[in-house]
Amino acid sequence: MKNSKFLIFAALSVVPSLGWATDATCEITIEGERIVGPCNFQPHGGGSFEVRMNNGQDFDGSSRISLDVLRDSIGEIHSDIQSYGAADRSEREPACWSSDTATICVWSDDDIEAKVSNQALNFSHPTDLPMVVLGRCHMGGCWWTRVEDIEIIGEGSYAVPGKRIRIKASALNLEARFEDGYDRLIAEATPVHPDWKGPFYLEFFCSMVRPAFLNADDEWEVLSPAIVEGASEGVTNEYLTVCHARDYSGDPYNGGQELGYHVETPGDFETMSFAVLISP
Repeated sequence: MKNSKFLIFAALSVVPSLGWATDATCEITIEGERIVGPCNFQPHGGGSFEVRMNNGQDFDGSSRISLDVLRDSIGEIHSDIQSYGAADRSEREPACWSSDTATICVWSDDDIEAKVSNQALNFSHPTDLPMVVLGRCHMGGCWWTRVEDIEIIGEGSYAVPGKRIRIKASALNLEARFEDGYDRLIAEATPVHPDWKGPFYLEFFCSMVRPAFLNADDEWEVLSPAIVEGASEGVTNEYLTVCHARDYSGDPYNGGQELGYHVETPGDFETMSFAVLISP
């Protein structure tokens, strides 16, 4: 659908459009309510556009929602009933515009097909279970996670594609004697060691856009697999092992970049709900 793809690209790139309506896929969030599915895309010229959902679903009582471009990468999201405020175009996902209360994303069918295909290629999960995954050796001790079962329990969004997985796991902590170092501990950490504690459950969001894990407070923390600090070594190794079983080298300090994650400056972990995690 080359014509469809051109029209959507043209409208979002702030160039004159021909004004033709075309089928697309929309992902729209209004004050936390997410609307996803096939839509009708109508460019207005100068990069502005409106959309209507093909199934007739409304937007807070309005049959359509619009993005008016005011200047480069700045616009306003509104319906026939109300304004949702000034919106910025996403640098990471140019098909999306976000205000404080609403987000509107529009993709051509070709774009969606590529996103789905790339997601399927990027991720693979361990099948030979149970699997022992080293977390970290530090200050005279080591800890491991024994992965016992993996279940895909959700998906991301078109803007932030990925897989939400739940891991049934157990934990092992061992202390080294001064003369032994860590080699003895690593050799002892087998799936049948008597000191495994569990089971319990872990969750990860396998995503090239916004990789994350669910912390002990039931909040999602975003990872930076391409640049790892000591404190994040263990959870990064867990993430890369369960999300990239086929291609991960086993080295958490280099594996992220090898898999194609972008280098980002590490900082304090950002925490959020899953709904916010998969928003543009």
